[in-house]
Amino acid sequence: RDMPPRSRRHPGVSGHAGIDTLCRVRGVGPALAKALWEQFGSLRAVAAADPAALAAAEGIGPKRAKAIHDFFS
Repeated sequence: RDMPPRSRRHPGVSGHAGIDTLCRVRGVGPALAKALWEQFGSLRAVAAADPAALAAAEGIGPKRAKAIHDFFS
């Protein structure tokens, strides 16, 4: 599989686990979860992002950005 390596800043959160968590968000499938992971670099960075930063990511509009933000809030 082509999965991101374990985050050096956040050991214990592998790419696979982070992508699986992102897939639990309504409207986020595996391809979009992987794209978010690659753009933000970690699950914690995605979780900390504000809706405007999330909406700026490719494939994420305002509704998905809100769903992602609400999932982690």
